[in-house]
Amino acid sequence: MSTLAVRLVLLAAAVAGAVLRPFRIPPWVVPVVVCLAGLASGALPRGRVVGWLSPLGGAVAFLLLAVPFSALLDQMGFFEQMSLALGGRRRVGLELWLLGAATTAVLNLDAAVVLLTPLFVRVARSRHLDETAFAFQPVLLASLASSLLPVSNLTNLVVAGRIDVHALAFLANLGLPTVAAVAVGYLRWRSVFAPGCPSPVATGSGDPAILWRGGLAVAAVLAGFLVGPALGLPLWAVVAAGDVALVAVTRSVPLRSVPLGTAAIAAALAVLAGAAAASVDIGPLLRATTGPLGAAADSVVAVLAADGSNNLPAILFLLPSAGPATGTTVWAILLGINVGPAFLVTGSLAGLLWMDAARQAGVQVRAADFSRRGIQVAGPAFVAATAVLVFQHLL
Repeated sequence: MSTLAVRLVLLAAAVAGAVLRPFRIPPWVVPVVVCLAGLASGALPRGRVVGWLSPLGGAVAFLLLAVPFSALLDQMGFFEQMSLALGGRRRVGLELWLLGAATTAVLNLDAAVVLLTPLFVRVARSRHLDETAFAFQPVLLASLASSLLPVSNLTNLVVAGRIDVHALAFLANLGLPTVAAVAVGYLRWRSVFAPGCPSPVATGSGDPAILWRGGLAVAAVLAGFLVGPALGLPLWAVVAAGDVALVAVTRSVPLRSVPLGTAAIAAALAVLAGAAAASVDIGPLLRATTGPLGAAADSVVAVLAADGSNNLPAILFLLPSAGPATGTTVWAILLGINVGPAFLVTGSLAGLLWMDAARQAGVQVRAADFSRRGIQVAGPAFVAATAVLVFQHLL
């Protein structure tokens, strides 16, 4: 068996192990064991591990700090109060959709699916609405709304670190496509799920003090995300400052919320994907078509790569051939990498986290159901977002 084939088999085994979780072991065990076995056997070159992990350092540091930040907001009651304030309104589906989109874009998709899924299910139950429909909102938005800012997705942070682009570049290139994806996604969500009419019983108006304190913390961190890079302040340092402030307010340290297992999966997949990418040149495939069709084709290739493995190894695999940030290719790839996981639960770490969160909230969803609903909702949204991306670059 060739070196490339061995490395691809190792990558596939790691992703499958994280999804299937034999004997109900934690999802990080198989990827880490496979990675270590590959290094020990010589199938993966040990001398290049640091080089493959270094682009992921800032992204993983951000993940380890961002999820506790969201957990501290939840401990304050911020998300609960937001759900109460919105849950009593007539257009609860739209307003929770917008809350999910904003949380994904500003606080990271992984934090959004973990914290919002049980809250949205709770709102649906209180209003006698379809629980499954509302449980799907956070995970759909984890794909559709996660291209707006560098902090929205680990893939964005990897790209920002590799090619040195900041928040304004993301807004300029992927802002309108993200808006298109979120808007079309909502229309399709309503059509596909038909969540029903909310009960006329109000669930509350929220505590203004908690909403103001939590909103101020989020606004301050968002401002840091936008201006911090220009001042030489890494994004993980911004969210670390937010953590310190909220720890002072809540007087608790949410150690259990630190996603060490997710970080371990990310590191293992980074090494495995880096080794596979080093054995093949995918550049000719990305350059096979030019112009508007080329951008659309690049997005489709990225979708297939994300769903064929996982969006994190996929971006590490494709990025070396993406070219400079001034072109369309890197943004087309990133759009496909981020939206693609809506079609298969294996496409992102957020999808795996969501499956657990949904089950714990009492909503049972099979992988086949995830794909069917994801294709129905995110398929048209992806087409709309890609069309907007192509059109704005033509202009």
